[in-house]
Amino acid sequence: MLLVVTLAISDFTIADAVIPSIVRDLNLSVSDLGRSFTAYFAAAAASMVLMGRLGDVLGRRRLLLVAVALFAAGTLLSGIAWDSTTFFGGRVLAGLALAAALPNGLGVLNALYPSTGHDRERAFGLWATAIGAAAVLGPLIAGAAAATSVSWRWAFLGAIPLGLIAGVGIRAKIPDNEPRGRSHIDLGGALLLAVAVGGLALAVDTGARDWIGPPDRASGYPLLPAVLLLVSAAAFVALLAVQRHRFRRGREVIAPPAVLRSPSFRLATIGSAFMSVGDTGFQLALPLLLGFVLGATEFGVGAVLACYGVGALFGGPIAARLSRRFDDQLVARLALTSLPLLLLALLPFLSEHAPLAAIAALLVAYGLAWAIAYARLVNMSYQEVPEQDSAVAGGVQSAMRLLAGALGAAILTAMFAGVAAHRADDADDLDAATHIAVAESLDPSDVISSHQRLDPDPQPLSADGGAARVAEDAYTAGARAVILLAAAITAIALVVALRIPRPPLRR
Repeated sequence: MLLVVTLAISDFTIADAVIPSIVRDLNLSVSDLGRSFTAYFAAAAASMVLMGRLGDVLGRRRLLLVAVALFAAGTLLSGIAWDSTTFFGGRVLAGLALAAALPNGLGVLNALYPSTGHDRERAFGLWATAIGAAAVLGPLIAGAAAATSVSWRWAFLGAIPLGLIAGVGIRAKIPDNEPRGRSHIDLGGALLLAVAVGGLALAVDTGARDWIGPPDRASGYPLLPAVLLLVSAAAFVALLAVQRHRFRRGREVIAPPAVLRSPSFRLATIGSAFMSVGDTGFQLALPLLLGFVLGATEFGVGAVLACYGVGALFGGPIAARLSRRFDDQLVARLALTSLPLLLLALLPFLSEHAPLAAIAALLVAYGLAWAIAYARLVNMSYQEVPEQDSAVAGGVQSAMRLLAGALGAAILTAMFAGVAAHRADDADDLDAATHIAVAESLDPSDVISSHQRLDPDPQPLSADGGAARVAEDAYTAGARAVILLAAAITAIALVVALRIPRPPLRR
């Protein structure tokens, strides 16, 4: 089960990592690529809660097998894609696979280990480890693809046998919950929720390009993000009204109120969402700084970023061991306290003379603390969740984290672009033409998280030493501002976690 979760998450990081090769081989435009990655993101966010409810009603193991099938189909179609349409279809299927895997994986863990104890602590620690493994794969595969002649297609196709192995293991080892029947699925509520969440996801992603990026990278529909926000808000209002009406009549709803009213679930979910914004901070700033200012190769950038995943790989098991000796909430609070401090510790190294080893070491420590904090938050979020609602609770939590990461990316991208442009404008020793060249090199649409490498052929400024120095200084200033804001937002996760109540005694 953890293998399919790792594969589903790493599918996105791998696709994001090999963007330049995909653009070159398929002759895609920036808008083609943007639509494909936006479709992945929207499909995952819009269907997560529904996939969770389907798992609770029809069987979580069955939905995990559906996730394997969707993953295999999406990965195959992406790997053999011959144009923008086939690649788009592959990304949609992969997004649906992620939506089926995450909530039902969490649901299975909560159902298999319903009471507090070492097995439950270990299970949620391994969950964090699986996510850490996904964070390692993407950057390393990107660097390897850039450094060798291996086709990007094998980054997708090579994962299919692993998916099939995961499917065999799920079928053989994971027990299924008793199906509850189709009458328990609120399809109308699911549709409204999909429109609401999908509209918000699309608004965030397209808004980042249309309102932050330059005109030549925009979609050509500047009002589209605002329209999507209005549609999303209207769908949310309608969803609340419909769900309240159904609940009062004793009928099933898409997200059970008992789950949403649980203080531990609500607060832990919000805390993990703020953590997602903090993660976006260094994932946004460091690739730019490492590649442009420090001159690291793609493989070097990938290797440094993979250190975060290495830390997370070890953090999951360590979280379980710590919880055996110390209070669960104490462990979570200490780990959450360290996250913003570790981000701030990066600031002295954000310069052209920074040692890569120091940045890598801090990322290992950050990944370690992240996995410990996340494993504990997920565990605490399920303190009061009934077994029969395990997967839908996972869908709500996963969708919140996905949306928070996207919203954080848009905010931090705007911060980077604004600070970097302001610093470049302050340089008074350059002529007008050089100022324009610097401004074009600071294109913020190249750093939006859901498609970070949209420019397959960035134009360096090495030919003009003055322009290069100004651009490097601007990138450094923007990266520092992003890290500072990300640290402040991550600190909010600690404030939220302090309010999580202690778990009730389970019988």
